[in-house]
Amino acid sequence: MKLRATIASVIKTFMTPIPRALVIAVGILALVGHPLASAQSNLTSFDYPGATNTQATGITPSGDIVGRYISADGAHHGFLLARGKFKPINFPGATLTDVNWIDPRGQIVGDYLDASGKGHGFLLMAGAFTTIDYPNAMWTDVFGIGANGDVIGIYGDSLGNIHGYLFRKANFTTIDVPGANGSLPTMIAAGRIVGGYSSSTGTHGFSLKNGAFQTIDCPGATYTFLSGIDPQGQMVGGYGTFDGRNHGALVKNGNCIAVDIGPGTQTYANAINPQGDIVGYYTGTDGIFHGFLLRNFAKSANVVYSAAHDFSFTLNPNSVWSYGYTTTVGGAFNLYTVAGLTDFSNEAGWFGPISGCCAPGYPLVVAGPSQVPTVLDMGPGPSSYSVVRWTAPSRGRWDVVGQFFGTGATTGDVHVLHNGAEVFKSALNGSEVAPFSLAINVSPGDTVDFAAGPGADGNNDGDSTGFNVTITPEF
Repeated sequence: MKLRATIASVIKTFMTPIPRALVIAVGILALVGHPLASAQSNLTSFDYPGATNTQATGITPSGDIVGRYISADGAHHGFLLARGKFKPINFPGATLTDVNWIDPRGQIVGDYLDASGKGHGFLLMAGAFTTIDYPNAMWTDVFGIGANGDVIGIYGDSLGNIHGYLFRKANFTTIDVPGANGSLPTMIAAGRIVGGYSSSTGTHGFSLKNGAFQTIDCPGATYTFLSGIDPQGQMVGGYGTFDGRNHGALVKNGNCIAVDIGPGTQTYANAINPQGDIVGYYTGTDGIFHGFLLRNFAKSANVVYSAAHDFSFTLNPNSVWSYGYTTTVGGAFNLYTVAGLTDFSNEAGWFGPISGCCAPGYPLVVAGPSQVPTVLDMGPGPSSYSVVRWTAPSRGRWDVVGQFFGTGATTGDVHVLHNGAEVFKSALNGSEVAPFSLAINVSPGDTVDFAAGPGADGNNDGDSTGFNVTITPEF
């Protein structure tokens, strides 16, 4: 079956022996922010008895859970966990069975390999299996089923391309993302389809409703992928970071909230029910994948944006964050368009149009590329300002707490502005620190700019400025 090899090549960071839906669809708009949330309360970890790998992939409103496991002999099976008891699910005569979703009526979908190695989708209803094959496809997989019986999945054509599909009332409709390398829708709820797609800029999540596609990227992520959605529009999936870790993700109210089950390095959130319960898998200290259930997580999750932690070396804008420059404090904001490395520190980031020593251009904003950054380095240009911009994803009062700091030879000026109006300013000399703690009322689309300038003399020599900020909503 070509699917698993294709998925592994598209999303290398999903290092599971039997991955859930991962790949490709139309992207237009990034809207998600990324918090530093970790969840251990209301956590239940579980393993299918005797399994070497257990992953939860779907959950009903009543709490029944489906998933997949690998037995001691290396065989792949599906399971149903209901009222505390496991039940194996194996398609008759199949060499591999994978279970991906369960709807509120107990209908289960997944895929299997037949004796010849060809992949098929299936629907399991009232104990009876029905095969689902896209017409003339080389293989077919089923990933999700909505409360109304709509089926979502993918298929492969004779050229090796991956396409998504919607199967509704015995009719197939292809879902392809214009310009993408492939499309992988995973679930449908309340008329909205979610999934992932791959393009020249990487792997991204997407949402599709009323014919309109929307890209969803967690800030600073090396990839983003979505696997589940509830009737309220809350989405779950996962994203990667530059330190090699994979995190689960809850996308709620335009924010991307991390779902991390410690102390392992891999977490993925596959499904969410209307109660806000999330299921998925994580690695333990034993390096083995375990299933998990997080009860009520979506109701209690909080958001924290971090300019450093969320920094992207490849995307600008990067969800709620943008990187650019102005020629005056509060002047017209220009996005950086050049990405690269500095000559003097081998830091990576974004650069302006003014030529100068030791970097592709000035002003600039950079960070160490080998791990998740803890601080950004903002370099002003001659008589120009380096700016990190945060765009509010939702209405409310947000706490904005951070600092600028000099790096020894700095003779600069720093500013925080809300919609172009200054709310904080300070001179910055030598190794001085300029801390700020603000509470700002915002509407969706409002901007908060953090600017580092060259000081009164306009000379940017030696004016490297350290910076970080965290932005959290008040409740």
